[in-house]
Amino acid sequence: AILGLDDCAAGIKTWKAVMIGAGKLGSTLLQYNELQKRGFEILAVFDKSPSTSAYARLVQRELLDSSITVSPITELETVLEEKPIDIAILAVPEDEAQDIADRVIKAGVRAILNFVPVQLLVPPEVKVRTVDIIAELQSLTYHLHQAEKAEGEN
Repeated sequence: AILGLDDCAAGIKTWKAVMIGAGKLGSTLLQYNELQKRGFEILAVFDKSPSTSAYARLVQRELLDSSITVSPITELETVLEEKPIDIAILAVPEDEAQDIADRVIKAGVRAILNFVPVQLLVPPEVKVRTVDIIAELQSLTYHLHQAEKAEGEN
C-alpha cells in the first residue's frame, strides 16, 4: 500500500508526527481533525515563541480545546530522542526551514512534510513532500489562462 494507507485506514498503523511551527498555518493544520482519524498522531508541537504562537493564543482564549502544548524549539532534539517520530511537519519561516530539517534528520526522522516554499537539501534516505500553495495556485491560473486563450481563438 502506498505510504501504508491501507494500514492507517484499517487502524493497524498510526504514524507518529511532530509539528514544527505553531503560527497561523501550523495552528490551522493542528486543528484539522482528519489527521488523527487517518492514522497520523501529532505527539509534539514546537515553536520559537511557544507562549505567543497563534496556536497557544487560541488555547489560552479557550477558542480551542487541546491537550497538545507548544514547546520551545530548543527542546526539539530532547523530545525526538524520547519519542520515536516518523514524520516532521514544517510550517516555519523560509530562512529557518533548512536548519530545522537538518536537526530533525540528525535526530532520526526520515520523512518531512514541508509547507515552506523552499527546496530542502536532504540525504536520499529522507523523503520530503513540499506543499507550496502559491506554486499550486500559479499552476491553476496558468491552466485557466490557457483555456481562456483557446476559447478566444475559437
